[in-house]
Amino acid sequence: MDVGKSPRLVLCFILCFSLQTHLSFGGNAISGNESLSGSQAIASAGRNFVLGFFKPGNSSNSYIGIWYGTLSKQTVVWVANRNNPIVDSSSAELKLLDGNMVLFNESGVRIWSTDLNSTSSNSTIAVLNDNGNFVLTDASNESKILWQSFDHPADTWLPGSKLGFNKKTKVTRLLTSWKNSDDPAEGLFPFVLDPYRTSQFYIYWKMNDPTTLSRVIMDITGQLKVLLIYRLPTSQQWNLGLSLPRQCEVYAYCGPFGVCNENSMHFCSCVNGYEIKSPSDWNLGDYSSGSETAAACKVACLNNFSCNAYAWSGGCLMWTGDLLDLQQYSGDDSEGSTVYIRLAPSSSIRKIVTLVLGSVGVIFLFGLSFFLIWRKRRSVVTAIGDKGSLVVFGYKDSQIVTKNFSEKLGRGGFGPLFKGTLSDSTVIAGKKLESIGQGEKQFRGEIPTFSMERIALGTARGLAYLHEKCRDCIIHCDIKPENTFLDADFCPKVADFGLAKLVGRDFSRVLTTIRGTLDYLAPEWISGVALTVKADVYSYGMMLFEIISGRRNFQTSEDSSIEFFPSWAASKLHAEEDNLTILDPKLEGSAEAEELRKVCKVAVGASKMLKFIGLQWVK
Repeated sequence: MDVGKSPRLVLCFILCFSLQTHLSFGGNAISGNESLSGSQAIASAGRNFVLGFFKPGNSSNSYIGIWYGTLSKQTVVWVANRNNPIVDSSSAELKLLDGNMVLFNESGVRIWSTDLNSTSSNSTIAVLNDNGNFVLTDASNESKILWQSFDHPADTWLPGSKLGFNKKTKVTRLLTSWKNSDDPAEGLFPFVLDPYRTSQFYIYWKMNDPTTLSRVIMDITGQLKVLLIYRLPTSQQWNLGLSLPRQCEVYAYCGPFGVCNENSMHFCSCVNGYEIKSPSDWNLGDYSSGSETAAACKVACLNNFSCNAYAWSGGCLMWTGDLLDLQQYSGDDSEGSTVYIRLAPSSSIRKIVTLVLGSVGVIFLFGLSFFLIWRKRRSVVTAIGDKGSLVVFGYKDSQIVTKNFSEKLGRGGFGPLFKGTLSDSTVIAGKKLESIGQGEKQFRGEIPTFSMERIALGTARGLAYLHEKCRDCIIHCDIKPENTFLDADFCPKVADFGLAKLVGRDFSRVLTTIRGTLDYLAPEWISGVALTVKADVYSYGMMLFEIISGRRNFQTSEDSSIEFFPSWAASKLHAEEDNLTILDPKLEGSAEAEELRKVCKVAVGASKMLKFIGLQWVK
């Protein structure tokens, strides 16, 4: 093809050439006598990643960041000064100073630093590795890492990096979304692993092919997304592997008076009678400001003592300073809008307002004092004990609520039962021990043990009803303790059907989209195999283990290794050891051994597949 006869090809060649020559690279490291400014950058040894100054989207601000060196479209994975932008990168400087990597803005002000108390400042060197990790090391011993960007992620989780709580540094590594596509500042949506379940978690994509890229991001949409590129460099397009939760399940995603629609291009719209509060933010994908009306704009200004004026013109505009450069439009009214100005109150009005507010304050304090005294006198019993423990009643209070043990209901273990009524009309049953010290330990263990068996059986009955008794089978998809509620009678209620799936009676293999909570997901979710009701059974088994043990299934031991309770409990059952070692220690062994063994067998049978596919729990 003749290049001279193809203007488009010439233009493409010029653009591609400019992309390659935009940055001047200085190896993969920054030593004590080197720095970066303007278009200068460093690249990892294999050119997988680049570190330098960049401008996100249409922003005029600059930031120090790391992006993929193998992609034509800049894809940023880490930002140093995300909350402190630079106006002029040509005058800014990133350099080593006193053993720290320090960023100075165009005015010479330090705006970001690694903040190390280093004692070997003369031998410190900064290196960008091929896995995207920017590290500070000692030049004489490069295996000794003094600081690393993997400990301070932005919105991206790269393969090999860790999230969660670091016991050595006492720092929690978490992902935080960008504010919008033009601003990498910390946004509304964080993602952090539960420190009580695991302190370290690796992400492994079982792909050794160097032509495949993978990353996890906390998106500005509030979703955690797994993104992949296959067949580099032929393909440069990121593919969505997984996103959780669904877009319209993100809390307050569309802001006040906003409506979410997953079938719409922009997802969010305003309810009738409302308009977008901040159109500029919505255009950047940030819908958190929500919608507003002219009346709400007026109230917002009146409630802000600094607001001197407001106007409603496709959004709420408020002025807190002097009004300058106002113009009177004489033509079409659509060219301008009415400005409402706050008038200064007279001295008499101020006095009336002060008197009214003072009177209201006195009345409120008097009413509060009267209510506290009334509630104290009305209370019959005094609760003793921390949250989550048994509530202890004094003997005198027990006599009052049972009318001196006058109405006998029957006889239980260790003593008779009497009917009682609390001050709020709650009917109770009180047990009177027949001798001093007799059965107190067993008595205290009866209630939690009894509650555990009602909860376990009730939840199982609820699942059986959803799976078999409804006209159409319902797969809940998110069975866990947090979604099992108890009513006033301690009857369990399976709740939160936001992820549930309704299927016909003739189904065999149904669900393929991952949904639910990681610690309770059946292995089929991770492997991509289609799902049936067995996924709920697996989750129920995981929950049953936590009911039995009174602890989370995933915990971290003192040596930072991950302990998986179901595997340990299964080994105890197989070895036919003492089953009571599996029981919640708060029950102090107060349980029927054979019943406990049956419950444990049910849990093991329901969750017999204990291995995640594609993800590994490691030390």
